Amino acid sequence: MKIGWDDPLNGELLKTWRKLLDDLESVNALLLPRCYLQGIPERVVSCSLHGFGDASSKAYAAVIYLHVATTTGSYVTFVASKSRVAPVKQLFILKLELLASLVLARLITDDREALELDVTTKDITCWTDSRVTLFWIRIIAVML
Repeated sequence: MKIGWDDPLNGELLKTWRKLLDDLESVNALLLPRCYLQGIPERVVSCSLHGFGDASSKAYAAVIYLHVATTTGSYVTFVASKSRVAPVKQLFILKLELLASLVLARLITDDREALELDVTTKDITCWTDSRVTLFWIRIIAVML
């Protein structure tokens, strides 16, 4: 639309922006507890991290969840997420998927180290829906 940063919005774009602001006001009630094992009444058997990375033509992102297995069931808790806007220069989705996997690998490595103070994680699993990305990662691992 080639609108300048300081130019006022009007028309449909202004309506969309106002709706976004109204929606954001209702988000303030969202609570994410950070005590990962608080409120779990059973004995914890094991903890594992599961990370997911994905991309679109506009952005790529990663999210991590902690899976806690207990004697009577299991619990899943949000740990962290990170997203990036895709570069202005158009990239292939496959490259963006690889960038999402890179963000996931860095995020899960850093967060696992931070979590070790509170939770000992048994397994770490990273997920992607891109077979090409998995192939590239395997090729790089063989070369190392």
